[in-house]
Amino acid sequence: IGLNNMMSISANYENLNLVLHYISDVHLKNLSYNYITATYDYQRNTLDTRYFPHRGTIFNFSISTSKLQSAEIKTDSSNADIKMSNHGTFSFNRFYSFHGSFDYYFSTTSKMTFSLGGDALLVTDSDSISSQNNFYLLGGIESVNKRSIPMYGFQSNEIPVKKLAGVRTELDMELFEDFHMNIMANIFAIQEANRVKGFSLLSVIGVGAGYMSIIGPIKIGVMYRNYKNEKYFNKIKGYISIGYNF
Repeated sequence: IGLNNMMSISANYENLNLVLHYISDVHLKNLSYNYITATYDYQRNTLDTRYFPHRGTIFNFSISTSKLQSAEIKTDSSNADIKMSNHGTFSFNRFYSFHGSFDYYFSTTSKMTFSLGGDALLVTDSDSISSQNNFYLLGGIESVNKRSIPMYGFQSNEIPVKKLAGVRTELDMELFEDFHMNIMANIFAIQEANRVKGFSLLSVIGVGAGYMSIIGPIKIGVMYRNYKNEKYFNKIKGYISIGYNF
């Protein structure tokens, strides 16, 4: 619809498979869902460069409506197919998702760049904890799929969420040509997928380094996060990323 702007309207039959990487209280191994989804997306990208930008904005806004068609639950000892006729605790009601995010970059000098960003999410008609099929996944230094929301300090797709609002900020300093140091901080209020009311407050601080090499950007860092519901991972976490993203 214009330079650096894109809008799309789509309809999809989608299959989502969630493989648990932690010990489940109910011995879940794998969850599989089949949906019909209609989506409206708007995207704007005015960055001067994709990696280590100095100026510009990324803005994304999405509205979607989905209806579950079928599901499958695998545990240590069973394999159950879920249909509308035998849905149990699963909801086959239509639900809606609203997600928006932005990141704004600006430079005060040629070697120093500030960024400010945030995310907001609302998913309607969420199910019980035993039938989580309409949530997003929070965590990771970058989004890895269309239902993931990045947040420093957490594993990719670590926390299932149905509502959230948060801000992030970063200071990037180019100490030498193509070599960067950065300081970052996040704070988010989230409502987990298994929560009926109330919110949890998550905060993260971290430092990192990056280099734009001939094989793509190389990034390393260490972070400290605060989340009172944490059960499986340490508060201090490191990361490394090598090469281009596709």
